[in-house]
This record gives sequence, C-alpha cells and structure tokens, in this order.
Amino acid sequence: WVASTDALALDQIVRPFGSARSYGMGGLRTTTGFYEDNFFGNPARVTANPQFRFTIFDPMFEGSGNISNTLSKITGSGDILKNVASTAGTNNHLRLQTSFPAIYFAPGDEGRWGIAFALLSQTQADIDLRQNYTLVPQATVDVGPALTVGRKLLEDRSLSVGATAHLVYRFQTNQSFSFLDFLKGTGFSTDQSAADGSMIDFDLGGTYLLPLLKESPFRLAVAASMNNLLGGGYSNLGMHLVTLACTQSGCKPAEQPRSLNVGISASRNEWWKLKNTLFGLELSDFGNNRYGNFFRLVHLGAETHWSVVALRAGLNQGYWTGGLGIDLRFLELDFNTYGEEMTFNPGRLEDRRYALKLSLHI
Repeated sequence: WVASTDALALDQIVRPFGSARSYGMGGLRTTTGFYEDNFFGNPARVTANPQFRFTIFDPMFEGSGNISNTLSKITGSGDILKNVASTAGTNNHLRLQTSFPAIYFAPGDEGRWGIAFALLSQTQADIDLRQNYTLVPQATVDVGPALTVGRKLLEDRSLSVGATAHLVYRFQTNQSFSFLDFLKGTGFSTDQSAADGSMIDFDLGGTYLLPLLKESPFRLAVAASMNNLLGGGYSNLGMHLVTLACTQSGCKPAEQPRSLNVGISASRNEWWKLKNTLFGLELSDFGNNRYGNFFRLVHLGAETHWSVVALRAGLNQGYWTGGLGIDLRFLELDFNTYGEEMTFNPGRLEDRRYALKLSLHI
C-alpha cells in the first residue's frame, strides 16, 4: 500500500509543478510568477503576464547532480555490493515536466482580466538507498488540465485576485526494498505497491502593489496564495485508469496537502543597462511541511535582464540557486540549478539538481 508519509523520498517537500525560472530564483513564484507558474503558484499573477502567448512545446528535464556518480559506482569495477553501499544516503532525482498546449491572455495596460489554460504533466522519480540499506524507488505521474482566471481591481488596478481550477490524475508507486528482501529473492511488484486516483481542486491568490514611495525607483508588491483548497486527496472524482491490487483495497496516492504561501517583492523597470530587475522574499508551503523546520519554507531570489539574456540567483531552503535564460521571442532556453533539502532540517542533506527547459511559443 501507499501512504503519504512514506511517499516522500527522505521527507522532501513534494511539489506537483515548478518552473525553470522559479527554481533559478530561489523558488520564488508567489510574487513573481509568470505564465506556467500561474497554475500551481499564485493565480492572481495571471494578470501580470507581459503579453499574449500560445505555447506549442516546452519540456523541462531535471535531474540530480549525483546521478552520474551513482551510475559509475554501480557499473564500475570492484565489489558490486560495496559499490552500491557507498551510494547510501543520497537521492537520485529525475523529472520530466510539460505545460503544453497552453494559451495565456494578458490584460495589457488598460485591461483587467487575465486568463490561462494548459494541459500539465509531470513524471518524477526519486530513488533513494537509505543508510539502513533499504531501497525506496518512488515514481509519480501527474497529468491534467488547469484553468486560471484573474482580475485587476480598484481604480488604479493595484489589487489583483485570481483562482485556478485543476483536474489531476495521479499514478504513484512506492515500495521499499530491503537487504532482507534481496536475500529472500523478493522482487518489485507494481501491482501491489502502486495506486492511482484523481481529483479536482482549486487555488486562490491575490497581489497588491503598494503605493509608490517618493523618489523610489522600485515598486513594492505583497502577495499571498493558497493551493489545494479541498485538501489535495486525489479521491473526489473516483476515476481510476488502471486496475491495481492497491486500488481495489481502497488506498490512494499520496495527497498534495493544502498549503499557504506569502511574499514581498521589489521591482524596477530600468536600472543602468538592465531591465525588469526584481528581488523577492517568500515563505512557501505552510501546510506542506508537516514535520520540517521553518527554514525549509524560506525562498530568496532575484532576476534581471540584459538584452535577450536573463540572469537569476537566490537561496532555496538555504542552498544557493542560479539560472540563465535566453529569450529569442519565439524560442526560450532556460538552465538552472538549485539545492533541495532532503531531511527535516536545512543543512543536513542537500540534493543538488539541474534543469533544462526549451520553450517554443507564439
């Protein structure tokens, strides 16, 4: 069977969606998100999308930096058991994510409404050999459409509110495989360890542009959002696409808990030769960090643009992040790296990850 607490690889905070831009900026999304971040970040940010966009193709590939080292040890010369044992305590993370086809209607300078729709999918695998030599291979597949609607309020359009409805189907497998299982000759059984489920859930969010300070070139904004208002249980639709022993016994995939996010950001349109510079501080995933330290919720980041190049940097849970983006109008290329805490307390076990995204849009 699959339980929510066991479905996490070393108790990391599991998020169903994340953008390459956000990861490079220390995980900022509540006050700064654009386009695909509308769907699982702050839906009010749909009113801040710079322009209309139709996304044709945008895969994002992500993996842990230690995967190549793990593979070389397993396939290398010498004692195979000793080689495998030397990888204990590390997580091997892989992820493929898409958000296409997608369409974004931006309100522009004079409009008030912003609308976005996309078909979202992500496949994520975390393979962890724990210090007690128990292998925990967890895989999750999420797929479904999302619709976001937002509106600017007040005479000066300084307040924005938004909502997202997303229908998600999840297939998940998580079966511990111990050294004793190896000696007994026990194999993996997807039928016994996997579960699937589906749900419809909602996000709400808001942003407020603070009044300009005299002679200050920066614009301050505060924001808050709540994700999965119905609890993220993957059970309120009753749709199962595969027949599994686990499903028949009534179990379900790990839930995606209701979570609260808050933040503040400062932005500046022009600064020397740089454009669209911003800084942000956010606290994310309240409710999705049940046993973890408060500092796992802290995200600090910045972004600036020079010509067609975007530079990003930040801190995610205390670990440095960095990103580089190239915008060629119809084609965008984003590369980033960030550290994710795999235990309850920051500084204990970092999983350094790298992501590459290619986006084709009109």
